[in-house]
Amino acid sequence: MSNIFLSGKEQSLNKENLYKAEIKCRESRNLVKQACELQDPLLMYKAIESYTEAISIYPRLLEPYISIAYISLQYNQKNNAIMILNKALELDPNNKKAKNLLEKASSFELVSIHFPSK
Repeated sequence: MSNIFLSGKEQSLNKENLYKAEIKCRESRNLVKQACELQDPLLMYKAIESYTEAISIYPRLLEPYISIAYISLQYNQKNNAIMILNKALELDPNNKKAKNLLEKASSFELVSIHFPSK
């Protein structure tokens, strides 16, 4: 839905939710970094939960979808990664990161994925 059809209050809530989702993504990136440094699968699971919360707060934000797909591929969960990337491409059919990762995931040429950094 385009923002031109939203009232001022709805637009403000929309921006607030985006901000909250972006904070969740930042927390998630920190968890991923810690999980990689400590080689701790439990922290990686917490990162996935945090990215999932970001999606529930603001479903149109692509970062959590792509990040969960990266993590899924890291743990050899190809089908999960493909499903998540397809959802990301429903939201933005021209997203190059999602397209490239989906292509790699579909051919399953990935041995190891380096997590995205910001």
